[in-house]
Amino acid sequence: QLERCKIIVSNEQIRVLPFVPDGNGTHKANCSQGRFHHWENNLPEGAEFYGAIDYSYSDAEGLNSTQKKHLNPAFAIDEEGSVQESLLQCVLTMRRIATMPQGIRWFDVKRYGIEIVRRQMDAQGIPAELLDVLGKDDPRRAVQLPSRVISAGMTPNPRNK
Repeated sequence: QLERCKIIVSNEQIRVLPFVPDGNGTHKANCSQGRFHHWENNLPEGAEFYGAIDYSYSDAEGLNSTQKKHLNPAFAIDEEGSVQESLLQCVLTMRRIATMPQGIRWFDVKRYGIEIVRRQMDAQGIPAELLDVLGKDDPRRAVQLPSRVISAGMTPNPRNK
């Protein structure tokens, strides 16, 4: 179960740490039971798979989507196409599927600076027109203050659209 483990990705290993009850009604990562997946100079199959996929919206019209997104985090990761970035793409895809029922994808979108593209689809379900792009620095990403706080005199978070 993906929601019951912590996945740590580095250049040389992936470590999957299961969460176990800590006796207080919560769970914590159990480092002693973690499984290591180690490689040396060989690309893992996942990195090869993600290396072969085009990035979303890299076509001429900017309409076609894939599971591979451009990542723009505020912290450093290796360059696009690297083993680390490919494995991070894999983990983000797994998290996207695993957390779909909870609706918490937004946290990964903000954390990794993933652009959100709104497209209009034609009758066959094929993207026909680009409507809007929510970029990594778009002010609409900030949660708006409650109306009571704004009416009390606090400046609302800016919006550009």
